[in-house]
Amino acid sequence: MIVFFARTDDKNWGSGKRFDIAMSTGDKEFKEYIVDLSQNELWKGTVTRFRVDPVNGTAEGTLYIDSIEFLKELPQ
Repeated sequence: MIVFFARTDDKNWGSGKRFDIAMSTGDKEFKEYIVDLSQNELWKGTVTRFRVDPVNGTAEGTLYIDSIEFLKELPQ
């Protein structure tokens, strides 16, 4: 899965403003993925748009997203 973002000062999606998230396949249960967005130096300012591209080179399948949360700190 690839997650892109845009900011008020840079409205383009741009390849640098992205996170590549390795996901398991063929699961029957929901999984939790925690991504530290601060690891991308472009994640700053006011993020105005957030885009999830669920497939990256996969021809078929289904992705269900139960929720997305933005936290100030990573959970312990």
